[in-house]
Amino acid sequence: MPSPTGITLLTIPREIRNQILDIVVTTPQTPPRDISDLGNRVTRDDFTTIAWSTQVSEIRYSSNDNRVDAMPILLSNKQLRDEALSAIKRAPRDYVLDILMADERHFYPTWLVAPCLTDSAGTVRANIRIKEVENMFVY
Repeated sequence: MPSPTGITLLTIPREIRNQILDIVVTTPQTPPRDISDLGNRVTRDDFTTIAWSTQVSEIRYSSNDNRVDAMPILLSNKQLRDEALSAIKRAPRDYVLDILMADERHFYPTWLVAPCLTDSAGTVRANIRIKEVENMFVY
């Protein structure tokens, strides 16, 4: 559907579009507020440990591991895909991981900023939040 003003993302100057795309690929996701806000989580066989309370620890990962919220732009058309990929390459390699720890043995990591998969990162910051939960049954 054409824009009523005739202005679309593709009709604005490239420099402004680059600034918009830079914001899209570097804006952090919102961390889950608490246990009820975690959404679907899965366990993986990549890590096993025994907690200091001698009960098995559990790490439950987000089932949708989207690193960048640019997927709609990446899928829209070839020009925007190429420009968004350039924005991802330009993005600083700074990552932010939110870890919600419940009852000292359940861990729920969520990537808030993860511009791309890489072998090296500039900075990785982990925010660890500790919650006490009564009668916790999250699956």
